[in-house]
Amino acid sequence: MSNNTRKKSCRECSKAKRRCNLSNPCKRCIDRSLACIYTNAPSRVTPFPRGSVRQDPSAEPVHNRQISPNAATQTWEKILSISSDTPGSITLDESNDEAAAYAAFLPDLPETQVINTETNKLCIENIMISGSDYRRADYHKVTSIWDKFTHETLADPNSRLNNQIKDIKSYHSEFASLCQTPWLHRRLYKSGMPDIMFSAYRDCVMYSQKTEHNKGLVYRSLEESIDTLLSLEAMTNGGELLVRVQCLLLYQSMQLFDQDVRQQCLAGSRMKTLELWTDVLGDLRDASPELSNKTVQQVPVWESWIYAESLRRTVIASYTLITLHYMLKQDIPSQGGWTRSQPWSICQQVWSTQSSFDFLSVWEQDPPVTVSCLLLDEFLEQGKADAVDDFARNMLVTYIGLDETKQWFKQRGSTY
Repeated sequence: MSNNTRKKSCRECSKAKRRCNLSNPCKRCIDRSLACIYTNAPSRVTPFPRGSVRQDPSAEPVHNRQISPNAATQTWEKILSISSDTPGSITLDESNDEAAAYAAFLPDLPETQVINTETNKLCIENIMISGSDYRRADYHKVTSIWDKFTHETLADPNSRLNNQIKDIKSYHSEFASLCQTPWLHRRLYKSGMPDIMFSAYRDCVMYSQKTEHNKGLVYRSLEESIDTLLSLEAMTNGGELLVRVQCLLLYQSMQLFDQDVRQQCLAGSRMKTLELWTDVLGDLRDASPELSNKTVQQVPVWESWIYAESLRRTVIASYTLITLHYMLKQDIPSQGGWTRSQPWSICQQVWSTQSSFDFLSVWEQDPPVTVSCLLLDEFLEQGKADAVDDFARNMLVTYIGLDETKQWFKQRGSTY
């Protein structure tokens, strides 16, 4: 009989051959935001919560709040606010009954899943344990890309890492010239672009024309616009949050990869805010009604689909940028976003439509293929090359590599 009475070092400390103080979680795992697991202890994982969540110490964790049985039905138009005093901190308007719905945003999980009681998020170590929606080995492909970082990989134009960065760096120029990005539909704000998004658009146009002579004014405009964005009043619905995440994502994509050291530092300091906003946006997405792709009668109106698909893609694009930031810092990647289902649609024809009539016509003939993050094996076997838009193309490169994606297009009589 083996002796399990003496507590041994946790798995991460044992693997690194470092001293473990045997606390749960241990100090080393806390410092490095690692999942602290003791192999000789009962099967339980205690991941250390990410420090970006609820930086406001006065904000009570939402999972401790009492919610009514009907709270789950009031999730989409919830009342939440982002404190301007502490950018990125979340507080809820207790005067509104819909505030209780925040605790019901996360999807139901199997009882066998291990849950982080602080953030109510799945631990990356347990994705493969159980649950049809979360048994996703493919999610590990996302984080493994950053684990394999080398300077050679970063410099290789054919590497998945290099292509991800090029895609992100093109967000501002594409938005400036086409009023769209792979995750922001051109007609999303057709009824009137919000002021903060219009400011972001002007900054993208200015940044696209940045030179050595005007860069000082461009940087000034960027920083003043971001300060205005972070100091806005509390949000009252998910639509306002989507606009703010998209604006901040555009600014981060410009500043993070700029050659100016100040811009890089400012982008790094705001990454926690982007991460927190994206977490809440993901909760809103998970609480929204499911979109069916079986018949035209089940299709929501055109504007609703554009909104829903832009939201889903924005969440994935934001988590990708966040992960790249941690990787470039040679820090522990933020894996929280990849531990949950990330749905989106492969739909070149539908995404490119510019009217409700064309939308319904295309949907009836060739409805979108709904996938979850990098679960692309079925599409790779049966999908059509003409269904791949820019967002899907980037996801394919991330999943199988650039050369393999080009080969896949060639086999289907198309070009990358």
